[in-house]
Amino acid sequence: MNQHPPGTAALMRQLRELDLYDHAEAIARCWCITVDDMFRSRRPPAPFAREAFYLHLRDLGWSYPRIGALVGRDHTTVMVACRCAT
Repeated sequence: MNQHPPGTAALMRQLRELDLYDHAEAIARCWCITVDDMFRSRRPPAPFAREAFYLHLRDLGWSYPRIGALVGRDHTTVMVACRCAT
């Protein structure tokens, strides 16, 4: 199942609805980037910030498929990102 990333505006709306925007913003701030860049950019440090966000969601009890569905990625992409981050 190939999923396309949701538009940035749609993702930001989902994050706000799930009360996760503040979490994403705090992680992005730690990496000195915006939340928008964290999910759109492929250049460092955005991928590292994304990995940190995925790990944070895992700590909150989210499953890989649920995280993948939120950010428009396959769950295996999230799994690999989490493995690379640890």
